[in-house]
Amino acid sequence: MDQPDLDPGLLAEDLHNLEILNRFFGGRQAVLRRVSPLLETRPSMEPLAVLDIGSGAGDLCRVLVEACRRRSRPVRLWSLDVHPQVQEYARLQSAGYPEIRFLRADGTRVPLRDDSVDLALCTLALHHFAEEDAVAVLAEMARVTRRWAVVSDLCRSPHAYAGVWLATRFMPNPMTRHDGPVSVRRAFTLAELAELARRAGWTAPELHRDAWFRMSVVLRKEPRW
Repeated sequence: MDQPDLDPGLLAEDLHNLEILNRFFGGRQAVLRRVSPLLETRPSMEPLAVLDIGSGAGDLCRVLVEACRRRSRPVRLWSLDVHPQVQEYARLQSAGYPEIRFLRADGTRVPLRDDSVDLALCTLALHHFAEEDAVAVLAEMARVTRRWAVVSDLCRSPHAYAGVWLATRFMPNPMTRHDGPVSVRRAFTLAELAELARRAGWTAPELHRDAWFRMSVVLRKEPRW
């Protein structure tokens, strides 16, 4: 999926497959569980500002907007991805979500000001970055958020590899069959993620193990209103 000039049909099908897998194996619920306390806090005069780094198909962006709509909470969400074809797919799927804006940019160099969002997210994307770049992504998340940063990703282990291999083995799309197991091999362990967060300057990060070979790390800053 990281390669340029992908077959549009295969890419669209692959992104749709990943949305299904993320929903079926509780990836969306894991993220919502981590961010729901922030969504429930007393609204300020401004909309809740959210950045999703490596947003891919944009399904989590849409889920977050729907969660805010149910709470009658205004939200402004930036969907950031560096891959033009992936972002175009997300844009088409998000036509009914005017709350979402799209940024084509590298997660290691986010084109937003310091303390410009309430929540910085990176979901199932950190494993696409080499170690030093992953540290840069985490540092950028800490820089742009004034309240919370949340990373949710696969947790590398032999069991995770076997589980993802089985989950994708019978899918006809070759990209899905290839990318799933490769993503686990490229993922970090919980201890490695903690060390990356420390190197990125995260203070007292919260580490969590989630179901279905997932993990998350949360940075909470003091509210500024």
